[in-house]
Amino acid sequence: MVKRSDIVSKSEAARRLGRSPATISKYLAKGMPCLSTGQLDWQAVQRWVRKNVVSERGGSFQRDELRRNGSARRNGSDRTARDDASLAALMRRKLTIENDTRQLHLLRERAEVIPLAAANAFFSQMIVRCRDRLLRLPGELKDRFDALTGQGCAELLDSELRTILAGLKTYEPPVHPADQQPADAAETKAP
Repeated sequence: MVKRSDIVSKSEAARRLGRSPATISKYLAKGMPCLSTGQLDWQAVQRWVRKNVVSERGGSFQRDELRRNGSARRNGSDRTARDDASLAALMRRKLTIENDTRQLHLLRERAEVIPLAAANAFFSQMIVRCRDRLLRLPGELKDRFDALTGQGCAELLDSELRTILAGLKTYEPPVHPADQQPADAAETKAP
């Protein structure tokens, strides 16, 4: 049960905490406990403030919060400390991104990585070429099948399929004329 002396008005709580009545209203909206009469239990208010509020004026609530978080005040304000920590975190992130970007460019120069679009284009061409060869196979082998027996047909088909699949291992995409260097340019680059 709450002692009568521990019950305070909103304005008395504001005076005791060194805050304005408007700030107390904000605290109430954020969940500070309130009695059904609209008055406040001073002990519950103190517990809630210690748990939920950090004073920028360096009051006891701030010391409790700092002790709980292991933070240190800089330049007289927790806000400054938080801003400094946020700036430091952003600077570390920026440096990490810049380093990752440099490393990616180096890997591209060494041809250890390629753009995803280039890989997709390469594999798409390889798959289309294999598909086209497989689709042409029945027409190309029709006459040869007619002259063979069952076992011979199976061997011929197996041989042709293995040839097509072996082509996937050694696939080289067609070189477009725009990608080729002129013969005289290749000669001038030679050491």
